Amino acid sequence: MKKVSFIILCIVLFGCDSSDTNFQTFLKKYNGTVWLADDSPYYWRFRNNEISPIEQWSKGVPDCYDYGMFNLPELNLKVDENSNNRLVLRAIQEPEGSSYTITYIIDGNSMEMERVNETLDEVDIDTFTFTQAFDELDTFTLCE
Repeated sequence: MKKVSFIILCIVLFGCDSSDTNFQTFLKKYNGTVWLADDSPYYWRFRNNEISPIEQWSKGVPDCYDYGMFNLPELNLKVDENSNNRLVLRAIQEPEGSSYTITYIIDGNSMEMERVNETLDEVDIDTFTFTQAFDELDTFTLCE
């Protein structure tokens, strides 16, 4: 009986995969991180919020930034996947045979954003890359 109890205790103590306890969703893990588009003056910051998960600053003229927050329901989008290093946004209502997704994948200090717009006639894919930045976005001068 002691051997059975010992085996059960070992299974309970050592049988659980510790990586499961360290799992974080994308939005929680990258909350507050700043990303700069590699080919344009766009900054993105993630928020741990499934309604409005992204803030964006874009360089305006003269020396100011336009600011926007992505409100997913207003954009007809919802969070479809919120896993460790991957966030997928999907259109809520699309015509039959159509789909629209935006996927963010982070690998270290690099992020790839892929937009896929699929219709019955064609598939249009746009890919953008971002690099992690450490700018203090809340200090940027906003355009009026």
